[in-house]
Amino acid sequence: MTDESASVSLAGIPEGHQRAVIGLAATERVPVEFVADVYRRALNELEEHARITQYLPVLATRRVRQRLRRARKA
Repeated sequence: MTDESASVSLAGIPEGHQRAVIGLAATERVPVEFVADVYRRALNELEEHARITQYLPVLATRRVRQRLRRARKA
């Protein structure tokens, strides 16, 4: 993946979360674009009720991993 295509697929994801998306895509062996979309939705859901945002990358990563595994089983 080129730097330009990576930046396009990660658009809308905060800089501090981009490594998590790339890591998830690599470990789960799915396209970065797909993980970025799922991650973006999970992050939006979590941010609505977050009081402490320090743990959002961990929580969002867990939620995305669960959703990817559920999608594989279906």
